[in-house]
Amino acid sequence: MTILNGSAGIMIGAEEAGCFRGTPDRVILGGPLKLYRLAGSRSGIAGPERGAWWFDGEMLAALADDVLEATYDGNAFTRRNILAGTRTDLAVKSSWSNMGWFCCLTLDAAQQLIGWRGEALAQKDHGAGFFEGLLPGGGTQFFIPGLVTALSVAITREPTHTALSRLSRTPNWRG
Repeated sequence: MTILNGSAGIMIGAEEAGCFRGTPDRVILGGPLKLYRLAGSRSGIAGPERGAWWFDGEMLAALADDVLEATYDGNAFTRRNILAGTRTDLAVKSSWSNMGWFCCLTLDAAQQLIGWRGEALAQKDHGAGFFEGLLPGGGTQFFIPGLVTALSVAITREPTHTALSRLSRTPNWRG
C-alpha cells in the first residue's frame, strides 16, 4: 500500500488538534474508501477540493436525508437551511466556508492516507443570519494533511446544490 500524503511520521499541529473534542485518533485510511467535504470558494490556494477537513458517509447520509425531507415536505428551504445540520455538527464557521462546493475523495484499494479522526469541537460563530451563535459540533470529522501535494488522490468537485440534488434522486446512493 502506498501512503499518498507523506510519511508514517506525519504529525498533527496544535491548532488542528484543538478543533477536536479531546485527543483525535491517528488513523491510516485505506481504500477502497470515499470521504466528503463541503468547501467554499475561499478554501485555499489549491482549490476547495484539496482542503484538509473531511467527513464520512454517515454524515453524508444525514445531509442527503435533510435534502429529501426538504423536498418531500414541499417546503421552500434554501441551501443554507439544508446545510445547517452539517455546519452545526462539524462546527464549520460561516466565515470559514460558504459550503458552495461538494467534494468527493476516492481512495483505490492500494492507496492509503494518514489522518486524524474525532468529534468536532464546538465553535462560536458570529456570522450573519441563521448560523449566528454556537455551533455545537460533535460530528465525526477527519483531518488529512498534505492533500495539496498528494495529486494522485482522486478528488472531484461540483456545486453543492447540484450534488445534493443528484444524490437525493439516486437509488442506493449510500453504497
